[in-house]
Amino acid sequence: METAHYEVKEATWMDNGVLEGYASVKGILDRAGDEIAPGAYLNLSALVDEGFGAVGHDATRLPVATIESAREDTHGLRVRMQFHSTPEAQAARTIAQERLARGKAVGLSIGFIPRSAERVMRDGRPVRRLTGLEVREVSLVTMPANPLAVATSVKEAPKTEPEMQSESQVETKATGRLTLAAPHRSLSLADAILDHSVWENRSSRGLPETELEVDVPSALELKTLFATTAGFAPMVDRSGIVVPSVQRPPQLVDFLPIVPTTQNAYKFMRETTFTNAANPKAEGAKLDEAALAYTEATTDIRRIGTTIPVTEEQMEDEAGMRALLQDRLTSMLRQSVDTQVTSGNGTAPNLRGILNLTGIQTQAKGSDPIIDAIAKAMNKVRSSGSGNGGASPNLVVFHPNDYLKLVLARTTDGQYIMGHPSDDMTRRLMGIAITQSEALSEGTALVMDSRFFPLIVRKGVTFAVSESHEDYFAKNTLVVRAHVRVGLASYRDAAACTVTGL
Repeated sequence: METAHYEVKEATWMDNGVLEGYASVKGILDRAGDEIAPGAYLNLSALVDEGFGAVGHDATRLPVATIESAREDTHGLRVRMQFHSTPEAQAARTIAQERLARGKAVGLSIGFIPRSAERVMRDGRPVRRLTGLEVREVSLVTMPANPLAVATSVKEAPKTEPEMQSESQVETKATGRLTLAAPHRSLSLADAILDHSVWENRSSRGLPETELEVDVPSALELKTLFATTAGFAPMVDRSGIVVPSVQRPPQLVDFLPIVPTTQNAYKFMRETTFTNAANPKAEGAKLDEAALAYTEATTDIRRIGTTIPVTEEQMEDEAGMRALLQDRLTSMLRQSVDTQVTSGNGTAPNLRGILNLTGIQTQAKGSDPIIDAIAKAMNKVRSSGSGNGGASPNLVVFHPNDYLKLVLARTTDGQYIMGHPSDDMTRRLMGIAITQSEALSEGTALVMDSRFFPLIVRKGVTFAVSESHEDYFAKNTLVVRAHVRVGLASYRDAAACTVTGL
């Protein structure tokens, strides 16, 4: 029998029969130095069918819960589990419920097998970014790897409906109250109570619970229909699903290399003169003199940030608010950085985006088909002649509407050029990756070698919370601040080329 040793990450959950919450959080560096990428969870269907809930990743003991559902959303891996009825399972449920009721943290952790990963830089140090993993179990833990993965609430498990009982099978229950049952014969409430044998045999200890067959409308003296819309509205629990508004995702910044720095500017040397005087000479002849010259280039680091006020009550009463704010504020920063590196105008405090570089090349579409115009731009980026890029294009960026024109392009006999409609939409053009960005103006595409345009990171996404703002202290209000410090370097402007007139 093979034994697989799983790595452990933290998660959030809810309990008291049914547990719901995040078993894993994406895009956050955990205590183990790992970060989980979007789309990394490979086997969620198998996790529901074959996975299990445990305590402390102890595979030598029986599971404490079954996994009813598992899905990935913008925040992480959200699971729903139901506890078993065993003493060990119920003990785990009780401890979790009591800790949450007392305002204490409870964590979950996933056991998984890593299938693919990459090394990236975060705050100046290498980090393993997991891009593919198979989750095998979810455990209740004391110290999870990711402090954001915590239990959010505990709920009672749904109770099944009791089987129908005949009149002879109804038993008395010592709860000291009478209840109403569905009527089989028309009796008033008073007649049903006084004629019942339980009333006749009552004792000083009170009445046991007994089901009575009565005419319910008559017993309650209802004059109008007692409905949920005009009577007693049923209580409905809100689900834990939060649907974010439609926002433009970061679309270019993820393709740029990351260069960390510890200074408030990034300097590098750019070669401006290269005179090659290497020529064949006759014996005894003087060799020609070569020439090289370099110019220092500087990239300024800019701060991009935002704040949001939130009351202490909101933070205290909604367990998931911290994670929600972190996710949405991070999205805001990434969206702004993406816009800046694409089309920032370079006027302080803006970055100078790739589209506004002084030495960027351009290619007009004119009467060419779209593919021909893109190919010519690729050639300009690739060529090493004067004023050209001397680079290897690895990315083509389209506005979504221009990308639609590309995939709908057809030959004169009606055949789709980029592939049959039953195939996946193309993601490569002439072997080069395609992405879409709404930060581009419609009608303009961008061909580039992204390796010449690194994102310089002085400080990654940083959060701070304070009540020292205006009269927030008196209002029990906090202000949450999120910011980054970044710059965009261009090693060679001509390694990018716009295609206009699409």
